Amino acid sequence: MKSLVLAAAALLAACAQGPDSAGKPRLGYADLTDDFAALYDSGPIDPAARAAHIRKGMEPMLPGFYDPRRFGDQSAFYEQMTESFMREYPAKREAISAAAARFGTMFDPAVADFERRIGPLPAGTPVALVVAMGEFDGATRVLGGKTHLLFGADLIAAIHGGEARAFVQHELFHVYHETRMGECSGLYCTLWQEGLAVHAAQTLNPKASDGELLLTIPEPIRPALETHRAEAVCSALRHLDTTDGKVWRAFFSGERLNERLPPRFGYLVGAWVAKDLGQTRSLANLAELDGPELRTLVESSLRGMADCH
Repeated sequence: MKSLVLAAAALLAACAQGPDSAGKPRLGYADLTDDFAALYDSGPIDPAARAAHIRKGMEPMLPGFYDPRRFGDQSAFYEQMTESFMREYPAKREAISAAAARFGTMFDPAVADFERRIGPLPAGTPVALVVAMGEFDGATRVLGGKTHLLFGADLIAAIHGGEARAFVQHELFHVYHETRMGECSGLYCTLWQEGLAVHAAQTLNPKASDGELLLTIPEPIRPALETHRAEAVCSALRHLDTTDGKVWRAFFSGERLNERLPPRFGYLVGAWVAKDLGQTRSLANLAELDGPELRTLVESSLRGMADCH
């Protein structure tokens, strides 16, 4: 087991070093799903003890990732979630393994396509495919003082099925954009960040379905917004500078503003703004927008979409 851990840690380090002499993509990735499986197999039967065994074994590769303390006052809930996942894992294992194999075939070409059509991704970001135990399908996390781009093979298997390229390029765009967009508060910032990522994924994958563009979770967004377009746009304008968490969650997470506008509708409104501003700008140019200019452009674009009083 020690040699397996050392090999995986070395692979993560290599993935953070940028392009090799053959000019391959600047981002590679480490598939850590087999490491999780091996630790699961070697652990005790008791779910809590098995989760602790996996946490200890994965620590050198993903410092603190499986530690309940990462969740603060929600740590007890996370422990319950991990114990439940220990029981569910055998039934999910085959699907996770299949998703990991598809991901491995797809990832490097997706990175190469992204860099060719938009620009170089920042070297030095560790990328890993992990068993996230239901926490996410893709996200950045600061582990050991360093930002990691992580993909959760278990939710990729459950949500994305056989096609995850558009989703992966959505997450890659966040990594690309993060180095360009400065400090920003207010709802318009997230509207822009998420909307631009959706627009980038759609531009790179013009045949992608709304499901592949993350616009059907937890329910289809587009049909409701086609019916209530003006209300969605005017709601964004009205809350453009808010930092209210409940409002933010209605735009980008699981809550609702009302019965007409679905959860996460801000993703599609933001994509409309990005598409509008992209009529005269490339994706690389859009990623450079920042500060008061960005705030003004977002507001102007929204005002052009609906008559809001």
